[in-house]
This record gives sequence, structure tokens and C-alpha cells, in this order.
Amino acid sequence: MARASTRAVGQQAEAQALKFLQGQGLRLLDRNFHCRFGEIDLVMRDGDCVVFVEVRKRTRNKIAAATQSVGRQKQRKLTLAASFYLAGLATDALPTCRFDVIGIDTAGSHASIDWRRNAFQSE
Repeated sequence: MARASTRAVGQQAEAQALKFLQGQGLRLLDRNFHCRFGEIDLVMRDGDCVVFVEVRKRTRNKIAAATQSVGRQKQRKLTLAASFYLAGLATDALPTCRFDVIGIDTAGSHASIDWRRNAFQSE
């Protein structure tokens, strides 16, 4: 059986994360937002807060959990991309925002979702 492409696996993980977050009451604003600074997997609204979501999927045989795999460089890129996103909003006042990480750790056919709210602070 052929292994799924990295892109296909990523899209599947994002779909899982989106369904999970919508079940928690968040509303989708944008998906795969691209700019010169990088990509934001999901942009959601949680009440009055704009939530920038990084989705990570890992197999359990990895050393670190999926939510722990967002390093400083990736955080910096996400922060810059989020600033670019917010600058494009047609509003006078910037909304509150946060950065969440959804980690999907798999073991065989079982997957667990770990939602880290406010996973890192913007610089």
C-alpha cells in the first residue's frame, strides 16, 4: 500500500482539527492563509478573539508530541503571517488574538487530539 503524500496527510489533519474546533464552538475565518511570511493552517474566531491555529500530526513513535514540535523559528513565521493577516482586516481596532496548536498524535488507527490554547506568545 502506498504512503499518502505529505500534503494529503496535512490536509486530512487540518480537516480533523477544523471539525474538532468547530465542535468546540469556534468559527472558521480562513484556511491555509498564505503570505510572503508563510502559511497559517486555520484562522478561527472564538468569541471576539481571532485564533491562529497551527496543525501538527505525528505518529506516537516520535520523541516529542505533535504540540511540542512548533519551534521558535516557526513561531516567528506564524507571528509575522498573523500580523500580515490582521493588517488586511477592514477595521479600525485590532481584535484580540492568540496562537493555538492542534496536535494529532496517531498510533495505528487511533488518533488523539491535543489542543493547546495560547501555545506561545507573540514577540
